[in-house]
Amino acid sequence: MLALLGNYLAQRAESRLVAKTGSVSPLANEVESILAAHTPEEHLSLQEVARRVSLSPCHFCRVFKQQTGLTLTEFRLRHQVEQAKKLLEEEPLRVSEVAFAAGFESIPHFNHIFRRYVGCPPTQYRREQRAQIHDKKMQIQE
Repeated sequence: MLALLGNYLAQRAESRLVAKTGSVSPLANEVESILAAHTPEEHLSLQEVARRVSLSPCHFCRVFKQQTGLTLTEFRLRHQVEQAKKLLEEEPLRVSEVAFAAGFESIPHFNHIFRRYVGCPPTQYRREQRAQIHDKKMQIQE
């Protein structure tokens, strides 16, 4: 039940990123590419991100929140959680390795944020994803 709620909330948050035209905010796309171009160890400050999109930090915050409904911190956390989800699904890494690879600085913080955005702990998410993949393989074989 919590996983369903988590998925619902994640979809709602994603829909908030969609502009009236049906496309993702250009500013959000640009920020996402900036975040993707840097390793998790390189923590980009608000000032640095604003400078890279040629806006003052104050104006950037206002425009970004208006276009996405999220603060830069929330957007960055969602980006990190999405990276972690991919790693949990695809890589045979320990949860602690996934946390650090996705840019989190501590395991408890990672677990807390992951649970908030996904609705379940990372180990449960991995277990459920593997079960779904296994079920799909079984259906194909039948």
